[in-house]
Amino acid sequence: MAGMRIKRPSIFGRRWKSVVEIGTDLLKVYRCQEGGGKHFLKTMRLADVKEPFQEELPAFLKSLGLRNQRVITYLPRKLVNMRFLEVPSTDPEEVADMIHLQGVKQTPYSREEVTLSHTIIGSRHDGHSDVVLAFCQRKFVDERIILLAKAGLKVDHMGVGSEGVLDWYLQNQTDEGFGIPQGLVVLIDCDSAFSDILFCQDGKFLFSRSIGLGSAQLTQASDEGVEPFCQEVLHAIELTHEEIKLPEPKKAVLIASFPVDPKLRGIVESKLGFSVEFLDPAASLKKETGLPPEAAGGALTPLLGFAQKKQGPRFDLMPEEVRLQLSVEQKGKQVIVTGALVLGFLAVISLLFAGHFYEKKNYLERLEKEIEKTEEIASRIEEKLVRTKLLKRTKNQETSFLYYLMKISGLLQGGIYFNSVEFTQGDKIVLKGHAGEMSEVFDFVKILEDAKIFAGVKSEHVSKKKSGDQVLADFEIICRL
Repeated sequence: MAGMRIKRPSIFGRRWKSVVEIGTDLLKVYRCQEGGGKHFLKTMRLADVKEPFQEELPAFLKSLGLRNQRVITYLPRKLVNMRFLEVPSTDPEEVADMIHLQGVKQTPYSREEVTLSHTIIGSRHDGHSDVVLAFCQRKFVDERIILLAKAGLKVDHMGVGSEGVLDWYLQNQTDEGFGIPQGLVVLIDCDSAFSDILFCQDGKFLFSRSIGLGSAQLTQASDEGVEPFCQEVLHAIELTHEEIKLPEPKKAVLIASFPVDPKLRGIVESKLGFSVEFLDPAASLKKETGLPPEAAGGALTPLLGFAQKKQGPRFDLMPEEVRLQLSVEQKGKQVIVTGALVLGFLAVISLLFAGHFYEKKNYLERLEKEIEKTEEIASRIEEKLVRTKLLKRTKNQETSFLYYLMKISGLLQGGIYFNSVEFTQGDKIVLKGHAGEMSEVFDFVKILEDAKIFAGVKSEHVSKKKSGDQVLADFEIICRL
């Protein structure tokens, strides 16, 4: 472990803002006073953790004085996937509903295995919106929320590293007096083993990609590491051009927390073929108290960007039920504060109206019991909302149960018999039945796949069972819509 000398924040004065990154090689904690002032950075190399990580991390965070506080955290870009989508609506609420119902189809995971978010990057005259969908395996999110909870911390926001990079860059340009950069700018934020390639136009986020090369390649003595690094950057730009139809970049900005000599700049510019600026996000930290050794070469830009973030989040990968729980807790605290004020007021009035005071106290107790039911009621409403949206979808002829049933019946082979056909809430059709031979089941699965009606077809299980003197192949086939 290494870092700056910790200055414990006073309970008076300006509020402190805390950002935590649990990366793949480093734990980074950055704290700063809102509006500028004192700040500190603390890091821990995860490879140096001797105790079980689930115990060491909470102890480390508690040692910094981070107890019973709310923090911001984010996932490194390499743990998040992004897709560019064209959605047939310009209403943000309608777009959100469509992403909620259809977004999981853009991922290779089931609804239970994935968490996703989206941001609208533009609207067109033809009634379509350009949307960037961000998704990741839910286990990455759950691991971080649980670890921070064990340290007594609650997560306000689970973002994506890319948005922190853009926020830091825009603030840097404003502080330097350059204003919002115009045209298409490619930001290359270097971590030690990977880089975030971010595209912004006129200061607005468009897309980002991750490449598996970082500052470790750029700091090599020769250009043997620079060559593949630049090739990966160019490939990321080419792929994004094909997907989103971007204009030619005005310039690139390489953001890295290590010294850049003129020779390296010349090599990078010649390989990329356009102007490249170099920025060091840790410059101010280095001037004050020095940078922790293990943080050198690592990506500090998202950490600093989220700390100075002024606008709302572009992405929030918090699971819906966790977000709902936080909302209920916040409302509960507001009610408790309100209740405390009411009780204080009633305590004064009770000197004259004792009977009236006890009546109000009973009413407050009933009110608190009703508040305890809020989470359960909200959960039931959410479930009904999902069912309602599912019913709306079934009205569409090409996505209705009867449409899929007709398609399946047209592909049905002799020897295949269904016991049940279930249309589940999770966008799946489950076929259960039996056949004379197991090979007939596998042939039928192949026919369903080749028909390209479904997003995926999987034989959940195929087993033999005896019915009288006959041996049958019992099966269950799952078709994802």
